[in-house]
Amino acid sequence: MDINKLKKELKEKKVIFGYKNTLKYLKSAKIEKIVLSEKFPEIMRETLIGLAKENKVEVEIANKSPEEIAEIAKKPFAINVICFPLSEPEKIKPEKKEKIKRKKKVKVKDKLKGKIKSKEKSGSGLKKEKKKKKKEKEKIKKSKRKGKKKRKK
Repeated sequence: MDINKLKKELKEKKVIFGYKNTLKYLKSAKIEKIVLSEKFPEIMRETLIGLAKENKVEVEIANKSPEEIAEIAKKPFAINVICFPLSEPEKIKPEKKEKIKRKKKVKVKDKLKGKIKSKEKSGSGLKKEKKKKKKEKEKIKKSKRKGKKKRKK
């Protein structure tokens, strides 16, 4: 790629720097063109070029090192990837992963038979179960206290 052409495009258009940001924009198919430095790692280059072909995006490899590209772009950091979005860049949020509610096994005494069974309960069911246990413990403590008071008299 020609230096003058790159300088002109950097001045006229909005650009995004970096591999991760470029991948995000490629996945959302909002890129016009990608420029890579000559020292860009081969594995990353292959993934970018593969995604670019899928989304029909133009990829150019500059005959400059990342430091030289940074100098042209007037940035204090090395630049391996420059991406030119179709419209003004906006922050693309990564997809949120759904939280999976896990059911926990709880040992519960069957009141009628006195046997211990394990049941699966969701989060809210566990909270109710814990509250019941607390109340039962408090009742036992209170009954013990009453018994001690009666003995003293």
